[in-house]
Amino acid sequence: LILILFNRDQYQFFDTIISFLSGFGLYGASTLLCLQCSESSKSLHSTALGWGGVWAAFGGVVAGQPLGYFIQNLNWFNGYLIILLGANFILCLIILIYFLITLKERQTNFKK
Repeated sequence: LILILFNRDQYQFFDTIISFLSGFGLYGASTLLCLQCSESSKSLHSTALGWGGVWAAFGGVVAGQPLGYFIQNLNWFNGYLIILLGANFILCLIILIYFLITLKERQTNFKK
């Protein structure tokens, strides 16, 4: 990441990889949601898949509009930084929540 920040022109392959991983991270979750909806109810297969797609598209619009604003007013490089910083923040938040939820169990196991 540091190499990309200082010399972006020579690292177009890494830009491509980061773009792929960002897209997979954003749209992979909605794809898995639609897959889970289709597997959950056999009688309401199409309805569940449709609602999953609607809410996934709505989430994409809600997430993409502010990012599009930042990219349009700043540039693509700052847009990628926003994506990376936001993903790191969410990851740290998930790890913190996990440790807070399992804190009591870990304390009881430690006392034994």
